[in-house]
Amino acid sequence: MSEPHTHQSNTLNNDVIYKLNNLYIKQDVSDHSRTLQNLIPEILECILIFLPRPDVVAPLCRQFRAIVSQSMSFKRRWLRIWLHPKLPDAFLPTYMDLCKAVNTKTPFNILMQIIDLQKLCNRPLISPRDGNVTKLFDAAFCHSERDSLIPFLISRGLNVKRYIKDHATKDFLRSSNSDDKLDKDYLSPLLIAGQKSKNFIAELAASRSFFIETDLAFAIVLYERLDVASVLAVHPQHILNILEESVDRQFTAGIAWAFRSGVGDAQKQNPLYLRLCIEKADVDSARDIINSGANINLSPSAHTDDKSSYGSTSLLEFSIQCYLQNLSNDQDNERARKDIIVLFLDSGADPNADNGRPLTLSVINHNWDLTELLLSHNANVDCDEGMAVRLATNLGYKDMAKMLYRRRSRSGSHDNQTGTVRSIVKRMSILKKIRRKSDSDAHGNDKRKKSFFDQ
Repeated sequence: MSEPHTHQSNTLNNDVIYKLNNLYIKQDVSDHSRTLQNLIPEILECILIFLPRPDVVAPLCRQFRAIVSQSMSFKRRWLRIWLHPKLPDAFLPTYMDLCKAVNTKTPFNILMQIIDLQKLCNRPLISPRDGNVTKLFDAAFCHSERDSLIPFLISRGLNVKRYIKDHATKDFLRSSNSDDKLDKDYLSPLLIAGQKSKNFIAELAASRSFFIETDLAFAIVLYERLDVASVLAVHPQHILNILEESVDRQFTAGIAWAFRSGVGDAQKQNPLYLRLCIEKADVDSARDIINSGANINLSPSAHTDDKSSYGSTSLLEFSIQCYLQNLSNDQDNERARKDIIVLFLDSGADPNADNGRPLTLSVINHNWDLTELLLSHNANVDCDEGMAVRLATNLGYKDMAKMLYRRRSRSGSHDNQTGTVRSIVKRMSILKKIRRKSDSDAHGNDKRKKSFFDQ
């Protein structure tokens, strides 16, 4: 090869640079003696020889790259040689080159060579323009060998944290003004990262604040992707982060997932989570929370300063209130709310909480189903000096009052207050006689008036 110089003459037909220029300009592929494949070894040898002379190598690299970009077959066949580790930095593939190679389904074993060369030359796997990694990560997820490619990229420095933050932040800004969210599934690639990459799992385990710094907890709850949470929440704080976000968005399934995954005693003694399940009529989530050890004999407002803010002093009474307030034509909703009451009673909720308020509430609303349900779970009719019996009497619910009285008699608790109950029943009987007498007198007066006018 001739000595390097700026302007070469046409007489240097055997010069490699001239051959390359000629090939690039004319794209003469009919001359098999000068095909791209035949030129590769000679071109590379020339580049390696002239490494100390960048004035020759740099333009050669630029033109060589232009030819390479036009030949897919060359990329696949000669990429190993093209990415020789001794080539100058100017000849290395760019971030966009790597993205294109992944997009065109270049085999993983070849992509490994490109990625390793980037690592060897301290080229970060990010866009030099804005530090973004989205294009490369998305292309890797669409690759047929993504289960191998994604963890390999992470092991070579792909910044997954940046990928998550870029997307979740956009979702956060959108949802702050509306329910709008991205039309893109950016959480599924993280499943592969979490399942296949030990490096990524190690990063998650070492960072208790990862889910907050990246808004990953927000994104998981926003898209209701508890499958992603199950894989990536490897630190106890991650679970609490998802629990907090689930409460903010009233995502009761997320709350139940957090309890199943493991929460502390502070969460188990907080009625907030079961209260939300009662309000949403989510029986399955309530069951999971209770089975995970949550305390069910609490006031729904125990976590607030105003202990009477929800108008009840036990979660059972609160569930009864919600059932009675939402009786409607929606049978599924009514059934679900009743199932929650049954769940609480079957799980050991105290039917006599706050001096028998649950039974009293059922009697006031003349709800036979709830009254019998509470009595079947050992509700005590003697609570608050037999308030349930007295209310049924005063409200004129005779059949219910008799049933409650018989219930007291069967329980053997009537001995202490027999006089009180008998006086109540006697009072009902007297009231009934008075009503009958009043009706009879009124009827007699009407007949006398009619006889007088007939005369």
